Amino acid sequence: LIFILDTSNLDSLIYRTAQRTILTYSTKWQLREARTLHTKLEDNYLQALDQKDFYNAELWLEGNVLLSIYRKEDGLFLRSVGLLLTDPPPLIVGEEGYVDHLSIKSIKLLGHCFDYQPENPSISNKLKNTSSVAINNPSVLSEALYNGGICYLYDAFHADDKEALQESLEKAMESFDKAQKTEENRTDAALLGAIVQCYLYLLELDVELPQITRYVKEAKQLLFDRLSIFPDDLSTNYSQVEFEIVRLVSYFEQWVAHIAEFPNQNLQPSLQLLAKTYAAIRETEFIADLAFSALETGVKVVMLPYTASRFIKSRELVNKLQSFISDEGWKETATALEIEFYTLVYNELSGQSSPKEEAATRLEQIRVAAETEKPELAQSINKWRERGLGEVETLENVVWDLLDQDDIVDIQTMPVQELTKRIRTADMKIKSLSLKDAEGKVATVILQIADDIGRIKQGVVEIEKLPFQHDLANMAGTSRETISRTLHNFAKRGLIELEGTKLRIPNYDKFREMFA
Repeated sequence: LIFILDTSNLDSLIYRTAQRTILTYSTKWQLREARTLHTKLEDNYLQALDQKDFYNAELWLEGNVLLSIYRKEDGLFLRSVGLLLTDPPPLIVGEEGYVDHLSIKSIKLLGHCFDYQPENPSISNKLKNTSSVAINNPSVLSEALYNGGICYLYDAFHADDKEALQESLEKAMESFDKAQKTEENRTDAALLGAIVQCYLYLLELDVELPQITRYVKEAKQLLFDRLSIFPDDLSTNYSQVEFEIVRLVSYFEQWVAHIAEFPNQNLQPSLQLLAKTYAAIRETEFIADLAFSALETGVKVVMLPYTASRFIKSRELVNKLQSFISDEGWKETATALEIEFYTLVYNELSGQSSPKEEAATRLEQIRVAAETEKPELAQSINKWRERGLGEVETLENVVWDLLDQDDIVDIQTMPVQELTKRIRTADMKIKSLSLKDAEGKVATVILQIADDIGRIKQGVVEIEKLPFQHDLANMAGTSRETISRTLHNFAKRGLIELEGTKLRIPNYDKFREMFA
C-alpha cells in the first residue's frame, strides 16, 4: 500500500483500490501504521491539488478524513479537520451544469466530521458560513446549505427554551428548503425539510388538521420512497436504519390521529425521535456513498449523539408523564410501584415537588421495593446515583432508561432475516392501518399481538400480558385515550374480556372475521 501511495502515474483504479483497502482495514492497523498511512494520504492530497489532479485529490482527501473517523483517533481527526479548514480545495467554476465533485466531497466530509464531533465550533461555523462563498456553483451551494441545516438541527437539540428551539428549527428548515430548490433531486434535503416542518408546525398552539395532514403526508411519502430502494436481503446496517424510518412513519400516523381526535390538546413532538431518524437518514446516505468501507469495517459512521439540553429533556418527560398519569387505562395495567414512581418524577419536574428530604425518602423506598418487583428500575436508580447526580437529574435519567427499554430491538443479535421480516410486516401494517377507523386500528393491533404471543384453546385466545396502552397507541397510530375507550367498548360488547394485564378473546374466529 505504501509503495502504491509513493508511486505516481498509476491507473486511478489502483489508487481507488488502495484507498478502499486502507479504509476496510482501518481498525486493524497498529497506531504507527495508521499514522504513516494517514500522513501519506495527506501528502498525496496536497500534491494532487498542486497538480490540479482533482479526481485523485478527492480520493486521498476522503481516505485521510475517513481513516481518522473510522479509527476514532482524536489526534488524526484534528489533523484531518485542519486539512479541511486550512487547505480546502479551490472552488472550480466551470461551464453551466459543471459539477465540482472535489468541493462537494470536502463539504460532505466536513459534515461527517461534524457528526463525529458536533461540539467543535470551528466545524460548525465553517459549515454554516460556507454557503456564502459557494453561490456561483449550484451543486456546491446545495451541499453547503444541506450541511448547514444539519448544524442548525443540532442546535435545536441543545435549545434552552422554546424560542431557541423554534429559531433553530426554522433556520434548519430554511437551509433544507434552499438546498432542494438550488439542486434538483435533492431528496435528502427534501426529506429532512419535510420532517422538520412537521416538528415546527406541531410547536404551534393552534394546529389545523388539514395543514398538518398535508405536511405529514409529504414526509411519509418521502420516507416510503427511501424504504422502497432498500434490497430485500438487508444487511444489519440497513435493517437498523429501516427500522427507525418505519417507526417514524408510525409516529406520524399517531400524531395525525391524535390531533384529529383531540384538537384542543397541544401535542409536543419528541426530539429524541427526530435525532434517531436524522441518524438513520445520514447512515443511508453515507452507506450508499461509501458502501464498501462502511459495510466492510462494521464501524458506525454517524455518531451524532442525542445530547439534548436540560430544557428539552425535562419538557419531553413532563409531557410523557402527564399523559401516563392522566390515562385511566394505563393506571389499570400499571403496578402500584410504577404509578408511585412516575407520579413522584412528574411532581418533581413540573414544580409540584414535596420537600427535598421527603422526595429522597420516597425514592429510596421505591428503590428498595423495586429490588424484587421491578429490578430494572432499581438497577437504573443505583446506576445514576453512583455517578453522583442530583435527585432531579437521577429521576430524569431513570425515566429515560425505562422509556428506552420499551423501544429496544436487539439489532446486533437478531438474525437479519428475522429483523427484515419484522420491518416488512411493520411497513405493511402501517399502510393497512391508515385505511381503517380507530376501532379497526385497535382491533388490528390486538389480532397481531394475539398471533404473536396469544395462546389459543377451544376457540378462546388469551394474551397473558398486554402491552401498556401508550405502546398500543404507538402500534395503532392513535392516542392512548382512543385505546382505553375502544378496549372498554369491546369489553361491553363481549368481544374481549379484560382482567388486569390479561386480555381474552372469547370467540377469536368471530373477532377476526369482524376486523381482519
